[in-house]
Amino acid sequence: MPSAPAARAADTEVIVVGGGLIGLLSAHALARAGRSVTIIDRERPGSGAARGNAGEITPLNALPLAGPAMAAETLRGVLSRTHYLNISPLALPRLVPFGLSFLAHCAPRRVAAGARALDQLARGAFAAYDALAAEGFALAGGGTGYLYTHPDERVLEAHRRSLIARADHLGVAHPEPILRGAEVREAEPLLAASVNAAYIAPTERFIDPGLFVDELIARLTELGARFVSGVAATTVIHGGSRPAVLTRSASGERLLTAQSVIVAAGSRTDALLSASGIRVPARLRVRPGRGYSFTVESESLPTHLLGSLAERTVAIPMNGRLRIVGLMDFDGSHDRSEPAREAHLAHRASRFLRGIDWDATSEHWVGPRPMTGSGLPIISALPGDPRIVVASGHNMHGLSLGPVTGDIVAALVAGEPPRVSGADVDLRPFALPS
Repeated sequence: MPSAPAARAADTEVIVVGGGLIGLLSAHALARAGRSVTIIDRERPGSGAARGNAGEITPLNALPLAGPAMAAETLRGVLSRTHYLNISPLALPRLVPFGLSFLAHCAPRRVAAGARALDQLARGAFAAYDALAAEGFALAGGGTGYLYTHPDERVLEAHRRSLIARADHLGVAHPEPILRGAEVREAEPLLAASVNAAYIAPTERFIDPGLFVDELIARLTELGARFVSGVAATTVIHGGSRPAVLTRSASGERLLTAQSVIVAAGSRTDALLSASGIRVPARLRVRPGRGYSFTVESESLPTHLLGSLAERTVAIPMNGRLRIVGLMDFDGSHDRSEPAREAHLAHRASRFLRGIDWDATSEHWVGPRPMTGSGLPIISALPGDPRIVVASGHNMHGLSLGPVTGDIVAALVAGEPPRVSGADVDLRPFALPS
């Protein structure tokens, strides 16, 4: 590595690299514990997927994406541009390690192991948000209840049975019985006439993620946290007398030191760790999967979050508007807009929603979701230098699992054993190898 500029001690105990959801929630947990924190980000803190997501707090759905049916879905994603999953053939050489790990984790044994690992975090999701509410967070703009549909009632019933088993495991209420025919329209008039069966999981929640990010930033500011935008972390220096971050900005390079460093760089985590000489196993290597969302004009707003299992698309009533979220593209790009894919998302949503003006869309978002082959995030102190903690790769569960992750990060920085809902957490599935 070329010689670095002279180190400058940051006026802070902890540097958090990344101002996305996981970075902000980790910073909040640390600041709440009395640490002085500086958050650095190459863009505006709280931008990207932190604001463009579906707002879901859904521990029943906090599962690895991989599964026995996903091998065929992956092949369809390579061969078709009109599938919810799109994988560019030109990107395949770069995706080989990620893809092989993903396919390996589609085996039932590994799916079950991944679910057990994530359940440790998921069972504390609601309690973590309740703690935020008690602290004064409004958690506004959303509601409760997730309504699922599928044109094949047998598939819908099988999905409901799987969530009943998860509800028992996580200790929450069961999904409600299946609604049919007129009952569906009575429950949610916005559903298309072709939707003949649905059911509601009443415990699941949703919020406006943009409002939540604004609350996080405001609370962190109240707690004395410092935000530095337009600064890219290029290398994390480990093993020395103090951990440090080499940064680059319009004013040049700077080496910042602190007592602890949190790496929460989202989809850029893998590149940063690689440049820092930090080894990451294939199952935890973070790759960007590009997602889409936009807002539509609607005759009315639903009272639940609406999800089509067949279309892999969700519609979320959010602070007086309706957000449509879905699709996953792997082509090596982080945030390139694809109008044809946005149009395809609207087409998929139109199959289960009515009364929508699909020509009047706004708040278009496209950006990276930090995906891993195993479906598990990295939540790990760095082997050999526990002053550096990595928290990234939460796939599509960053909002559901973010507050719990932040609490674990704060525990690791304090040198304490992490606990969720009063139980010890086995971090080995999420850990970097020594």
